[in-house]
Amino acid sequence: MSRNNFLRLYDSFNIDPSTLDYICQNWYGFDFSGTMYNGACTFFIGTVLYTLAFSFNPATTETSAILLPRDSNGFSTGLEATREFETILRSYMDKLRNPTTLILVALVHLEQWLDMSIYRQLRDIRRAEHNSGYGPYGMRSKRVEIDTLTQLSIEIGTTLVTLSNTARHQEIAKSLVEFLDESAKPDAKNSFAPARIKEVCDASFLPAIGHLKRQLKGGALSTKYLQERTQSQSDVIFALLTHEDAKISIDQGESMKTIAVVTMVFLPGTFLATLWAVPSLQWDQTPVIQGNFWVYWVFALPFTAFVLVIWHIFTRKKR
Repeated sequence: MSRNNFLRLYDSFNIDPSTLDYICQNWYGFDFSGTMYNGACTFFIGTVLYTLAFSFNPATTETSAILLPRDSNGFSTGLEATREFETILRSYMDKLRNPTTLILVALVHLEQWLDMSIYRQLRDIRRAEHNSGYGPYGMRSKRVEIDTLTQLSIEIGTTLVTLSNTARHQEIAKSLVEFLDESAKPDAKNSFAPARIKEVCDASFLPAIGHLKRQLKGGALSTKYLQERTQSQSDVIFALLTHEDAKISIDQGESMKTIAVVTMVFLPGTFLATLWAVPSLQWDQTPVIQGNFWVYWVFALPFTAFVLVIWHIFTRKKR
């Protein structure tokens, strides 16, 4: 669909054009300003699943909605997410003349995603604990290779980010629940449905809202627990990596010491052999030191100084 056609559709649905900025900015959250646009009130929900913008006209009790699915939400494609939304919506088709119906449908769908996300993160952290050998259910006395620890560090970082995203969506779900809770009150100011329709919907929605509130509360506790557990595992992996680096440094240090000892053993003999081989030193003649012995020092001393200067320059660059 072209940009102009989309804007015309947006306007024909009487959706407040100020919410277009949310779409452009890929905004996540729930917004309901209560301001009427062309006789309709606008609702906006942005999640990892999709963007849902819709309007409700109190005079005609009509709901006009635009659903913009994401390419992927971590579990399914945008097309699959749309089908899931439609499946949930079919259970509430007789209550579409209430603006809170679509909010409830989006909340149910979001709660399903949150449950799957929490379970996946639990599975990932358990796998990391098993591979590292450290977790709340015991420890394995097995040395973990540094390459494995590096890969685990990457996976743990991803898990922490995903848990933060889960916590963000739990806050969005919380705002939806609070809105539905407020709308279900007899004197609700944010309910635009006729009294008869509101009464029927409230009677149907209240049990579901209560269940979703408990589900959301339990999920938030699980997310907080998993964040602490994942952070603890991250600290353990960092400590193990530091320990492995230290062991490698010690091994390398021992190797360097071995090279130094071997050099020290052979250096005196090599130096003496060099002295015996220098033509300007004739050990079977008198005097031993020949007249051109100074040439050796003319070349040896400058080259030694040159090597020391180069070494000094390289060590300064490394610092």
